[in-house]
Amino acid sequence: MHKIFIDDFETSVEKEFGVALKLDSSKEAPNAKDYIQKYAEKFFAMDLNGKGTKPEFVGYETDYEAIWIYQEVKKVKKVKEVTIWSRFLFNLFDDQRNIVHFDYLDTKKSYLFRTGDLKENTIF
Repeated sequence: MHKIFIDDFETSVEKEFGVALKLDSSKEAPNAKDYIQKYAEKFFAMDLNGKGTKPEFVGYETDYEAIWIYQEVKKVKKVKEVTIWSRFLFNLFDDQRNIVHFDYLDTKKSYLFRTGDLKENTIF
């Protein structure tokens, strides 16, 4: 799951796709879900065991200040290696930092992504 401040997320989506989402309002774009999914797929990626793996978009929800975007990978037999790319909001801020927490069985890893350091790799 990804937690992003709504105002920054909307600005990033509008810059990338030219669409004003207006989340959590009566003027919310009718196709907001499609653009949220498209954005997540463009700016977050992962490889499992050296193979490109497309996390499935499960949905999203908003609270008063943030959007939560849910993605998951199903039917993974055994993870030997994971590579993650996270570029949320990098099209807006040169000093953007993203933290990704990865849980697999009893292993929890945290990664910090920033400009020039957009990829992390772990071997289990």
